Amino acid sequence: MGFFDITPERAGRAARPDGIIPGFAAAGLFLIRTDELAVAVGSVQAYPNGFEFTVHARVHHGQLPWGTSPLDPSADPRTDWDPDLALRLGVLYEDGRRARTGTFRPRPVDDGDDDQYLVLRETGTGGTERQWDGLFWVHPLPPDGPVTFVASWLLHEVAETRAVGMRVPGVATVATVRGHGEKMFIAVHRDTPRGVRVRLEGAPWDEWIVGCADPETVAATLTSAS
Repeated sequence: MGFFDITPERAGRAARPDGIIPGFAAAGLFLIRTDELAVAVGSVQAYPNGFEFTVHARVHHGQLPWGTSPLDPSADPRTDWDPDLALRLGVLYEDGRRARTGTFRPRPVDDGDDDQYLVLRETGTGGTERQWDGLFWVHPLPPDGPVTFVASWLLHEVAETRAVGMRVPGVATVATVRGHGEKMFIAVHRDTPRGVRVRLEGAPWDEWIVGCADPETVAATLTSAS
């Protein structure tokens, strides 16, 4: 069974605190990347009791529901009859706590210990027929260890992908992204916004995307060495 099959929907009470300037970090993790679609975690803002993060979706030829979250199945007639076809997002902590976005069906608010469970809630949304940007709140803060972001968009034939990220805010991003039966390694530094894409065979990763100052020269070197 997949992540979304075993992760219950929850509606926690804990909210983002007012009057606090958060800590900022760049994430830059691709959750979905196909010829027609890209979904990525953009930035993270940390608060004493949780964190916010942005998600950005872009499509090349398809259509998104104008001004409405693609997480809402009722916003698109193609997903209204089957909520699992809509975009689904999830967060997994190192200690096993997990949360997923809801299906917009009524559900009770948990009255238990707020820190015992992980809560993921959409707090902002907007976009056009070609792009969508969402804002999400997660409570509580993660323990030591990596945070895994999970996505599924069956309407676009993306069953489940995961991105595990490590980052130095504003400096570098390193991530392993899994999806479509493949595993990609991505490493980008702020001084190397361009990079090379390398397909691998018989290796732990199927593909590397690595930032470098002169990708054309690096690509030519790899071609001549093969």
